[in-house]
Amino acid sequence: MTVDINVVAENLSQLLTNYTNLASVFYDIFLNGTPMDVTLQQYDSDNILQTYIIPNRAKDKETSNVLTGTVDPEGTIEASVGAMYINTESQKAYLKVFGEGVSGWEAIFSSSTPNINSITSSSSPYTVLSSDQIIVAETMLGNLEIVLPSVGSSKTIKWLNGDGNLTISVDNNGTIDNLSSFTFNSNFLVGSSVTLYNQSNGVWIIT
Repeated sequence: MTVDINVVAENLSQLLTNYTNLASVFYDIFLNGTPMDVTLQQYDSDNILQTYIIPNRAKDKETSNVLTGTVDPEGTIEASVGAMYINTESQKAYLKVFGEGVSGWEAIFSSSTPNINSITSSSSPYTVLSSDQIIVAETMLGNLEIVLPSVGSSKTIKWLNGDGNLTISVDNNGTIDNLSSFTFNSNFLVGSSVTLYNQSNGVWIIT
């Protein structure tokens, strides 16, 4: 399987941008008691940076424009443009950005932020934790091995810099794309990253 490193790096950059932009206005949207409109920029599913003007919770309470429920609103919740919906079960927030009826909802916030773990060659071999989502690896001091569990959730691993190689393997002789390991070396650009998915017990694939 051919991996477009530039696409993976761009997707990771957009994900981090979305969380950073949201974090910068989180207080004004959800906690600030002064009614106001808040500007939020987020990359959408088409990799386009969109700008949303969102009434914060204080303003929504004034206009009764905040809806709540336990299902995702797209296709199920009818509202006007500008309405906000909070799924109290998944802790996700949505904004009605276009259309009438039950369509036109965009997810703008999830309470779960990615766990980013930075490691260096001195950690080798590093056994990936279940809580790790994004691992930033530096190999300035030598080679580094990262060991994936036999079973786990998807992981994104970014090779930050360094002269040493970064090797990814799987516990208990598992495989990555039917190989015993995957290695970042001089054939890769510094800053390259991969996202790995656990297909079955001991079997990981790179996308």
